[in-house]
Amino acid sequence: MDESKQRIGDPERERARATLERQATEGRLTMDELSDRLEQVYAAATVADLERSLQDLPPLPSTDEVLESIGKLGALYHRGALRKSEFGARKAELLGGLASTDRDDVDAALDRLTQLYHSGFLDRRRLGLLLAAADDGPAAG
Repeated sequence: MDESKQRIGDPERERARATLERQATEGRLTMDELSDRLEQVYAAATVADLERSLQDLPPLPSTDEVLESIGKLGALYHRGALRKSEFGARKAELLGGLASTDRDDVDAALDRLTQLYHSGFLDRRRLGLLLAAADDGPAAG
């Protein structure tokens, strides 16, 4: 089956809504355009319907790209190059463009790393290496 004809659900609509709101925040859509496009999103039944509401807008970073960026910031924080408040502010800015379901995934991944660090399974150096892994690609075995 052609992917554009596949039916969508609430999670896909939520991601589209978050994308449109972020694009409006960045000045790419007027409030009237945002309102019109949100109506299209909530009426959408297929992938193609959703794509029409987003087609002329630049893509926002994916969840993986946001995690990679947060990892880089975390490595800077753990090396002492960023203050905690600066790390938190930049993390919040990166998460702002994601749908709430994607933000939950990112937060869960970061929380798990933090738990491993606090339980002693990761020392500060290894935590920094994991958070910075996106800089170098997959670690060699």
